[in-house]
Amino acid sequence: MGERASQSRYGVLFSELHSVQLADMDGDGLQDIVTGKTYWSHHKKSPLWDAGAVVYWFKLVRGKDGVDWLPMKADGESGIGRQLIIKDVNGDKLPDILAGGMVGAHVLIHRVQKVSEAEWQAAQPKPLTAEERAVLVAKEKTQADAVESVPGAIEGEALAASIKANAGAVKPQNMKNFRDGRWSGGAQFLWTGGKEGDHIEITLNVPEAAEHTLETVLTRAPDFAIVQLTFDGKELGNPVDLYATKVTTTEVLKHSLGPIAAGPHQLVIRITGTNPAAKQNRYVGLDYVRLIKSR
Repeated sequence: MGERASQSRYGVLFSELHSVQLADMDGDGLQDIVTGKTYWSHHKKSPLWDAGAVVYWFKLVRGKDGVDWLPMKADGESGIGRQLIIKDVNGDKLPDILAGGMVGAHVLIHRVQKVSEAEWQAAQPKPLTAEERAVLVAKEKTQADAVESVPGAIEGEALAASIKANAGAVKPQNMKNFRDGRWSGGAQFLWTGGKEGDHIEITLNVPEAAEHTLETVLTRAPDFAIVQLTFDGKELGNPVDLYATKVTTTEVLKHSLGPIAAGPHQLVIRITGTNPAAKQNRYVGLDYVRLIKSR
């Protein structure tokens, strides 16, 4: 696969392949490669450590141009852990995948479905076109370079040590390995261990009495919560759903605060729930906040 998606013929990229098996997954007599991501195996110490608990089998294809490995995604939620077993679990003579890891034990049942020729063709992995590869390369370069801070931002990672949480823990997190978003300064704070109704409190010091607008950028991910922002006890807009299938950032959330006095003010982030499609970890990440004085 390589260390970047652009290095893969099919644009597939995941890390921490701590178990690999050979098995004939499609009955063509050739041994295919079955593997996947050992989710959270080294936590923040490995590239793409939180980028999705995928399972893939790579179909061996032999042709006039040599050998190719077609990436077939079997699952995106289980991962593989340290052991991977390929075995017919239900007696239908099709190989199933058994895996256990940080997100639990999973049995991926192999099923056969009749489809049309067009549907089969549409489901086949396609090599990246030259244009698609160029877009990936440009995106990877932009993300590698995009670690500068937003001017005037109060960085989440700098706030982490002073945040008051009624439950869980708040710690800085390096976000440079995540390629689907852009974090000011390349980092954020991550709040873990919170449940519905829990909150964290951030003190923001305003140097001069004036009308202000508050800008906030949060992180979206598969296991993040729905949150409500309040400033000095006043709710700022509607709750924000932080669920996304990939780790990325929200747009800049802008809220007019009106006239506020100089001195300390309280920004509170409260967990109000989770998206039904999300993993129920209820994490919250803050990239930065910024107070802009109205002229």
